Amino acid sequence: MTLDRVKVGQSVVIDTFLNPESSAEAIRLGLVPGHRLTVVHKLSGGPVVVRTAVTEIAVGHTLARQIDVRPANP
Repeated sequence: MTLDRVKVGQSVVIDTFLNPESSAEAIRLGLVPGHRLTVVHKLSGGPVVVRTAVTEIAVGHTLARQIDVRPANP
């Protein structure tokens, strides 16, 4: 599942990036494989706002479609 498909309130863990360009962009935002995220807000076709352990980040829709995630353990 990719980050753009995660429902608001759901927690996920980043698995991998689907291409090298998205990997570099996500890492610049501080998003790396293994990090746990909670989706706090989504705009249809727009950014996905996620909360990490220390901050909230707005991830553009195009980038969110390139971040592969899996459900986080409770």
